[in-house]
Amino acid sequence: MGGSSITQEWKPEAQVSWYAAHIIMVVEYLDGVQDAYPLWENVVAFKCDSAEEVYDLAEACANRKYSEGLDDGFRCEDRPAILKFVGVRKIMEIIGVGEGGITSEVEITSSQLEVTTEQDLRSMMNGESVQVLLD
Repeated sequence: MGGSSITQEWKPEAQVSWYAAHIIMVVEYLDGVQDAYPLWENVVAFKCDSAEEVYDLAEACANRKYSEGLDDGFRCEDRPAILKFVGVRKIMEIIGVGEGGITSEVEITSSQLEVTTEQDLRSMMNGESVQVLLD
């Protein structure tokens, strides 16, 4: 049997894990003074090869899912407002996902929060401690 033979080196499959991205949204009022900053923290699941990959995927998902159509008739505290994507606050690996797994980009849970000032919002996004009202 002539000809060349092709051998393939066996490589283990890349370890794929599930991660939860904590996505922060802020309410901006349209009728006057921004006297508070109501926040939502949406936790969205991603299946990725590495934690480093999650941040970019989470940001793209948030821009796509939460930046479109959220200003059409949206109200907060009975005031006209828009809901805007602020950023990704943290990434956490989801431990114990079974063989069947969960579906990528499924929102796991969300929380409504409020900070007193825009500086508090920036501080929170930088991982600093701030006082937050959890609704």
